[in-house]
Amino acid sequence: MLQTLKEFPEELRGDVSMHLHREILQLPIFEAASQGCLKLLSLHIRTNFCAPGEYLIHKGDAMSYIYYICNGSMEVVQSNMVVAILGKGDLVGSDINMHLQHSSNGPTAEGNRGGGGSDIVIKSSSDVRALTYCDLKCIHTQGLVDVLRLYPEYQQQFANDIQHDLTFNVREGYEAE
Repeated sequence: MLQTLKEFPEELRGDVSMHLHREILQLPIFEAASQGCLKLLSLHIRTNFCAPGEYLIHKGDAMSYIYYICNGSMEVVQSNMVVAILGKGDLVGSDINMHLQHSSNGPTAEGNRGGGGSDIVIKSSSDVRALTYCDLKCIHTQGLVDVLRLYPEYQQQFANDIQHDLTFNVREGYEAE
C-alpha cells in the first residue's frame, strides 16, 4: 500500500492517507489540529497487527511509536505483574515533552542537519503483550514531532493533551513524576 501511495501526487497522497487513518485522526486529541497538520500527520501513521501472546513493546525498548488500539486487547506488565488491560480506543506509548524540549533548543540548526530530536531515546518501563488479535495504528514519534514543529500553534496543546489522553504512558521514569 505504501508503495502505491508513493506513486500519487503529494496532495492526493495526503488525502488518501487521511481517509485510511480517519479513525485515529478523529480522536479528541487531534480536534484542534488544522487540516494541513492532520494531512501531514497522517503520512506518519502505519497499520500494525499483533497475534495473541505477541509482544508489542518489551521493557527497555526505545519508544518510536504511539499506538492506538483499533480492535483487540493487550496487557501491560511490570515486574511480572499485570498493571493494565488495554482495549479498543486506548492509546499507549510515551508523552513527547522530551522530544519537544530538545528540538526547541535549536530546531533551525538541528533541522538543517536533519537531526532534530532523533538522538533523544525514550525507553519503555513495561512489556505490552497482545491478549487477542489486535489491529493497531502507530504514529511515528519523530514524524509527529517534525509535524508539530511546523504547527507551533498546535504543538503545546498536543504536548499537554497527550499526557492526559494516553491510556498508559510506558515511558521509563514516568511514575516518578
